[in-house]
Parts: sequence; C-alpha cells; structure tokens
Amino acid sequence: MTLNVEVCWISDEKERGLKALKDFDEEEEIFIEDPIVSCQFLYNRQYFPGCSYCMKSLEEPEIMLQRLSGCSEIPNLPFIYEYKEKYPQNDVYTNENGLEVYCSQECKEKAYKEFQNLLDVNGRDPEHPLLKLEELWKSFHYPPESATPILIARIIAIIRNKLDEGISKEEAMAPFLSFKNDKKNQEIGIIQKFLDEKFETRIKDVHQLIVDALYDPRIPELFTMSTFQTLLCTICLNAQGIGTSNFENYSRFIRNLPESSVKENALDYLDQFNDGIEEESGMFTHLEGSGLYALHKHINHSCEPNAQIRFPFNNNKVQVVALKPIKKGEEITISYIDLDDDCDCEECGEDCECEGEDYEEAGCSSSHQHDEEENAEEEEGEEEEGEEIPGEDRRSYLREYYLFECHCTKCQKEIEEYNKTHPTN
Repeated sequence: MTLNVEVCWISDEKERGLKALKDFDEEEEIFIEDPIVSCQFLYNRQYFPGCSYCMKSLEEPEIMLQRLSGCSEIPNLPFIYEYKEKYPQNDVYTNENGLEVYCSQECKEKAYKEFQNLLDVNGRDPEHPLLKLEELWKSFHYPPESATPILIARIIAIIRNKLDEGISKEEAMAPFLSFKNDKKNQEIGIIQKFLDEKFETRIKDVHQLIVDALYDPRIPELFTMSTFQTLLCTICLNAQGIGTSNFENYSRFIRNLPESSVKENALDYLDQFNDGIEEESGMFTHLEGSGLYALHKHINHSCEPNAQIRFPFNNNKVQVVALKPIKKGEEITISYIDLDDDCDCEECGEDCECEGEDYEEAGCSSSHQHDEEENAEEEEGEEEEGEEIPGEDRRSYLREYYLFECHCTKCQKEIEEYNKTHPTN
C-alpha cells in the first residue's frame, strides 16, 4: 500500500513528525495501521468479551445494549439481521485452558506465532507468575484503567520469538525501544502519574513476576529494572488507547444507511437507550485496551489538530482521519487530550459543533480522576488569586502528563493576546 505521509524532522523542539504527501479533504482517511502489539485491560476483560489478538468486540449488539442500558428485555434492534449478514460473528476459538479467546482461527494463529506460545498457562494454576501478575496488578490499579503489564509480557515474548527465528537481539528489540521515553522518569514520576500512587511500592513485585515468567539468558539486559521502567514509561507516553464495541459498530451501520424515514425511526429507537446507558454504565461502554503503533507514534500534538484518531472497524486497527483540509507538505497533528472542556463556544452543549476527543481517542485511556480532583482544587485557589492565562490548564496538563511545553499556534496566540492586555511592569 502506498503511504500518503512521510516521517520527517519537524523541529528541534518537536523532533520527528508526520507530513502529508498529498492534499487531504475534510473527513478523508489519511492512513490506517495495525499495532505492533496491543492488549485489553485486565478489569475490562472481565466485562467485555473480545478477541485476545485483534480486540474485536465479541458481544452481540442486542445483548451488549441490554447489559449496558440495564434493560429488562433484549431489545428488538432494527436492521439487526442485515447488520449480522454484513458483519457475521464467526465461531470463537480458545486456547487449551480457555483463558484466551479469538474471533478467528487466523487471529489465534497470529497470536501464537507472535507471543502467545510463551504466555500460555498450563491449566489455571493460580501460582503461575503470569496469573499472579494479573491479580497483583488488579489489587492496586483499579478502573478507569490506563495500562496493563501483559502488554510488557507480550513485548518480551515477541522479542524472544524473533530471537528463535534467528533475528539479532538488537533488531528484535529495536521496534520497542524506538519510542519516545523520558530517561528521568524516576524524578518526574510519570509512571506513577499514569498508574496509581501505590504503584511505586509494588514495582519490584511486578518486575520480579515478569522475570519469573519470561526470563531468557540470551537477553539479560531486557530484564533489568532499568529496562522494565523504560518499557513502562514507553507505554505510558506512547500507547494509544483503543476502544471497540460491536454495538457501536452496529450503530454506525445504521447511521450509514441511505436517508429514509425508516432509518430515522431506527435512530430514534436507539436514542431512547441513551439515558439508561449513562445511568447504568457511565463511561464504561467499550472493550478497552492500549497498543503501540509504528507510524502513529510520530504524530505530534496540537491544540488545534487537523486530524483525529478513530477505531471504526471494531478491532485494534487505528484510522487517522482529516478534521479539516490538509495541504501537501503540512504537518499532521492530533490532540493528545480531551478538548471538549476547552471549547470557547457560547452554547457548548447541544448545539456545539466543536471537535473534541475522548482520552481514549487521544492516546490516554486513564481519566486520572484522583489527579484531576486535586488539580480542580488547585485551580479553584488560583482563580481566587488572579486571572489565569487562557488555555493554561490545558498546557499544564500536557506538561504534567506528556512532558512537553505546547507551542502550537493556538497556545502562542492565547499567550500573545494575554500579554497584550496584561503588560508586565
């Protein structure tokens, strides 16, 4: 497939980024990409059945809607037969102990070729290091989840399998060590910010369980605490949040039908479940996880992005779409954070047409609820002391969680306009 983007040097500040090799219209697909590794979150896995390889949501749309909305009966969804004819749910396949589920034989074979052959647990022995690792992780990292140690386990397994194929360890490890990470993560505490305040006391236990499960004397450097922290930091800073839903895929199918009164009636029927979903499930409506992407990793942030991350295929294949016309040679940017709360629309709400992204879409699956509550208290105090530069909350969040100072055109304009009206003595 011919790529319509190129990785190139943007600036000393941004380093590399993606530039367009052609003009893109609004809503035009820029590229799609499969992850080099991905994994569903552990708690999420208990409630959202999905493929252990491609993260396809395997719950039938009507069953999913009933559960999410708290409906007493299975909804009689319009066009459901047509949808299932276009998107059939094939037979599922499992490994021997039934802990891993796959949407197809192809996904199962890919998983075992890449990593699962080294991650299978004989029986369901609770003393197996990988199962102990899952339980330990869940004991201190509660929903909303932002990471999973199984992603690191899969990375190590992929590297080990490449060594078995005769690939050098430098070449096998290179794809995972090429992501941006901050060598000073101990000082800045970025790992703890993305995970949990108790994580620091458990990091040695998590590390040791991974060593017990997967140690390979051919690559001892991969199992040091320093490399383990580098991998964790890489995931915290670079992993793209993934969200899939068979019900959402069904809803998209309805919205894409030709305009007709029957379609409008179908959409009205689905709308009546919105309140129930909000009350019963809140934000937990998707199969969620995270993944690392080789091309996607080069997309830089802007507070006025010209592109957006989407997952329209009910799997972990990411789609990058233009939010506005993009000229050949222009840098492609996305927002790493939710921009809804930053909207300047006077009627932000029902009639707002601003483009915003959920944390999952922007690359961060955690809501950082505890930190946001603390930030809210700090912001309240700051408001009492004096007027804040517009957009400073947004820039502060980027500094704290993404480790850079944003100098996009929107940020520069906000600061310049503030300085004009608030001259320094």
